[in-house]
Amino acid sequence: MQNRPTIISVPGARGLWLDESVTHVRPGVILAGREFTHIHPDGSMHLTLPPDRVREAIEAGWAEPHPIARQMGLEGMVLVYTPRTFGELEVLWSLVLDAYCYVTERPRPEPDPVS
Repeated sequence: MQNRPTIISVPGARGLWLDESVTHVRPGVILAGREFTHIHPDGSMHLTLPPDRVREAIEAGWAEPHPIARQMGLEGMVLVYTPRTFGELEVLWSLVLDAYCYVTERPRPEPDPVS
C-alpha cells in the first residue's frame, strides 16, 4: 500500500493506493487509478466497504453514504467521520482494513502480538 496525493479528492487529501503487485478483484469500486480510499484534510475518509459493513458502519454512527455514490453505482462507498479519540482511530483503521480486503479479496490479517 502506498500513501500518495489523491487524484480524485480535494487539495491536501491523501490517497491510499494498492501496490502494482496487488491484484484488485473489484476494479469497479476504485474511482481512479489504484486509489482505494482517501483521507481528507479534516481526517474524514471516503472508502468502499462490503454491504454488511456499510450497514454496520452507518447504523453505529461511524459513516454515511457518499453523496454521489448511488448515482455512480457505488453503493458501498461511504464517508467515514473524523476520529476524535484513539479508540475511534482504531475503528477507522478497522474500516480501512475492511476496504482493502474487500477490494483485493485478501483475508483480513490477524493483529500483531504486542510484546
